[in-house]
Amino acid sequence: SMATAASSAAAAAAALRAGVGPAGFQLDGSPTAELSPTVCISDPKGDWTTVHAEAVRDLSAFGEIARLDMSFVVSLKCILVTYYDVRCAQKVLLSMVGSTEPFPPELHDCRVVLVKMAAFLEKSPMMASNGGFSQFGELAHISMSG
Repeated sequence: SMATAASSAAAAAAALRAGVGPAGFQLDGSPTAELSPTVCISDPKGDWTTVHAEAVRDLSAFGEIARLDMSFVVSLKCILVTYYDVRCAQKVLLSMVGSTEPFPPELHDCRVVLVKMAAFLEKSPMMASNGGFSQFGELAHISMSG
């Protein structure tokens, strides 16, 4: 039943979260800074015991998958899916209400890019007039050094 799936997802997420600390950094000003790219999906029947093409295809419909962890399906009846884009995780949560829970991000889920600006602007001189880095997606923070 939907109530059983919801309580299973909540219980599994709580059990997994017990050993997970906070991510350790915060990006101020981003509307998605507090959100996790990882979703705990309840699998009470144990249908997803191994990574198979159908599961990857179904979950990829929401966005590009960074990590798919099915190691908890036997013990906790859930899987963890981490997307590169936190908005994809939000789509999963909205599409699978009752069988999903947000899950804290891992420390390495932070997406940081180091760019040598002189070389970059040499290859892309129109970058400043074309919207800068925001043309590649949402930016949470820009820091310049050197």
